[in-house]
Amino acid sequence: MGRKIVWGLSFILVLFSFQNCGPFRSADSSGLNSFGLSTAPQAKLRLLNGQEYKNTVQSQFGVQVSDGFTHADTSGGFSTGDQLTLDPGLFESFYNQALEISEQYTQASLQTEFPCQSDPDSSCHSNTINGFAEKAYRRPLTSNEQQGLMALFTELRNNPTVNDREALRLTFARVLVSIPFLYRTEIGASGAGLFEMTNFEKASYISYSLTGHPPDEELYEDAKKADLTAEQIRYHVDRLLRTSQGKNQLTAFFQQWLMVDNLNNMKNNPQAFPKIESADLAQGLSAEFESFIESLVIDRQGNLLDLLLNETTFINRSTASIYGLNSSSAQMEEVPLQGRRRGILTLASVMAVHSSEVDPGVDSPVSRGILINRQILCNQVGFPSGLDINSAQDNIAQEHPDFESYTVRRQYETVMNQDRTCVSCHSQFMPYGYMFSNFDALGNFSNNQNARTIDSRAEAPINNQEYQDVYDFLPTLANNSQYHQCFATKLATFLTGNAGEAKESRPGFQMNSHLQNQNLSILPALREYFANPETYLRRRE
Repeated sequence: MGRKIVWGLSFILVLFSFQNCGPFRSADSSGLNSFGLSTAPQAKLRLLNGQEYKNTVQSQFGVQVSDGFTHADTSGGFSTGDQLTLDPGLFESFYNQALEISEQYTQASLQTEFPCQSDPDSSCHSNTINGFAEKAYRRPLTSNEQQGLMALFTELRNNPTVNDREALRLTFARVLVSIPFLYRTEIGASGAGLFEMTNFEKASYISYSLTGHPPDEELYEDAKKADLTAEQIRYHVDRLLRTSQGKNQLTAFFQQWLMVDNLNNMKNNPQAFPKIESADLAQGLSAEFESFIESLVIDRQGNLLDLLLNETTFINRSTASIYGLNSSSAQMEEVPLQGRRRGILTLASVMAVHSSEVDPGVDSPVSRGILINRQILCNQVGFPSGLDINSAQDNIAQEHPDFESYTVRRQYETVMNQDRTCVSCHSQFMPYGYMFSNFDALGNFSNNQNARTIDSRAEAPINNQEYQDVYDFLPTLANNSQYHQCFATKLATFLTGNAGEAKESRPGFQMNSHLQNQNLSILPALREYFANPETYLRRRE
C-alpha cells in the first residue's frame, strides 16, 4: 500500500511541480543589467543525465546505480545536453530505482548518518527526513517542503502495515523522484526578466559542469554562507579540476569534442575491435589520451596552440612500438614525439578511433577530414542526395581491376571521381583527411601502403594553400581564429547543454572572450568564465 501512495503522489507532484518552480530573482543594480536581456540564456530545468544521476546517488548516499541507467541528450554533440524530457517510461525507471536506493540507504547508512534513529522520536524523524532531502536537493528545504514530506511520512506510518523504518524509506523514495532531485535548476529565487541564479544553483552549475557530480561539502558550505565571490569561485574551479572527478569530466569533454569517446568502448570491449590485438593495447591508448589532457591542460595550463602543436605524448609498454620506441613500464611515461607528429590530432589514440575498426592498415580520410572540418572549424557539410552507388561500384570493378592494391587515398579519389556530386561535397573536408594518410588505423606512421608511396599532400580548404602533410598544416590551423572560436563554442555547449545558446547567446561569446584574454589558455579561461557574474544570469520571457 505504501508503494502505491508514493507512486501516485510522486508522478502527479512531479508533473505539476513545473507550475510551481517559484518566481525569478531579478539581477540587481550592480552593473549586471548592462548584460542585455536578449543575450542571456533562458531559465531552465535540466534533467540529470544517466551519468550525473549515478554520480549524484553515489556521492550523496553511497549507493551504486546500475550501469544500464544511461539516458542522455547528445543532440548538441555532447552528453550534457539540456533537452532531456521526463516521460512516463523514464519516470517509472526513476521510481523503481528510487525504491532500490532508499532500501539500500536505509539498511546500510541510515543509523550511521542519523544516530538518533537507534531510539527515534518525532524530532529525530523530522531531522532525518530534512537531512536526507537537503542532500538530495543540493540546497536547504523550504518550510513548505519540510511540511509536505513530514505529512507524507505521517500518512505512511498511520497505516498499520507500515512501520517507522518503512515509512522513512518510502519518504526517501518520494524525495528521489522529486523535481529538486531529478533536475538541476537555473530558475533563480524571485522577480522577472533578467535574473541571477541562487548561490546553490551556482554551486551546482559549477560542480556538475566541472566534475559531473553534485557540489562537494566545501563548495556547498560556501554556497550556504553566500561566499561564492569571484576569487572563491576561481579557487573552487582549480580545486575541482584537480580531483579525479574533474579530470574525468575534462577528459570526457575532449573525447566528445574530438569524437574519440569510442576509446572507452575499445577499453571496455577490445574484442569488438579486431585491429586491437590485446586489452593492454586498448587500455594504453585510452591512458595516453587521458594523460595528455591532464598534463597539457591542467598541469601545464596549456593553450589552444599547445593543444595542436605540443611535442610530447605518453606511452607504456603496450603502445611504445607505435611510436618506434621501447618501454618496459606498465605506467604511462612522457616522451618526445618523433618524426612528423605534433599535438593531440596525431596521437595514436586519436588516429586509432578515426580509422577502420577492423584492419590496422586502413585509415579513414573521411572520418579524419570531418574531424577537422566539423569539430575543429565548426563547418557543416550536408549529405548529398541522388548518388548512384551501384553504378559507381560497377564502373570501378571494370575500369580499375587492381583497385584493392591502391593506397586508401587513391581508392577514395577513384570512387569520388565517379560522380561530380561526390567531388563537390568531399572536397570540403577530404583534403584535411588526406593530410593524415601516413597514419594507419593504429596510429603507426608509414611512407608506404600496399607497396605504394603514400601521398599526403593536399590543398587546405581553409586557405587554398597546399601542405606536405598534417605536420606541415597544423601550425596554420593552430593559429586560425576560426578554430579558436569553434573551440569556445564547443566548450560553451558542453557547459550550458545547449548548442543554440552557445552559438547565439552570451556563453559562446563570453568563452571566446576569456580565451582571448588568457592567451588562449584553457584552464585560465574556464576559471574566468565561472568567476564572471554574467555566467549566472538567466532570462524569463
